Amino acid sequence: TKGDVQFYAFRQQAEGTEPVYDSWDEERREHILHFDGPDFRATRTTTAFYAFRTDPVGKATEADDFKRQKVLNDCPIVRVYTWRTVKDKHTFHEAPPWMGEDIDHRLYKFFAYGKQVPDTE
Repeated sequence: TKGDVQFYAFRQQAEGTEPVYDSWDEERREHILHFDGPDFRATRTTTAFYAFRTDPVGKATEADDFKRQKVLNDCPIVRVYTWRTVKDKHTFHEAPPWMGEDIDHRLYKFFAYGKQVPDTE
C-alpha cells in the first residue's frame, strides 16, 4: 500500500540486473527512474539501484486493465511501473494504480522483487 515498501532491488549489480538511474528533472521538479540516458534535461543523475529490464523468470504476468496484478507460481518478481499522479508527479510501484493515478507509458518500467530476498533492500 501507499507508504509501504513497494519493491526490493539490489544495491550492487547482481547477475542479470542493470543500473536504474535516478535523474532530477529541474523543469518538472521531480525524480525520474530510468535505465538508459534520460529523454529530458536532467540536472543530476545517480545510480539508484539495480533491477531487471526483463522478467528473469518469465512468470510475472499482469491483467490488461491493471485492476489487479497476477503473479503465477508464487513468482517473487513484480513489474514496477511509472505512474502519473493528479498533481503531475511520478510514483513507482506495481499495479494496480493508486487513486487518481494513470500509467505513464513514456517512461520505462522495470522488474524487481515483491518481497525481500538476499542482497536486496
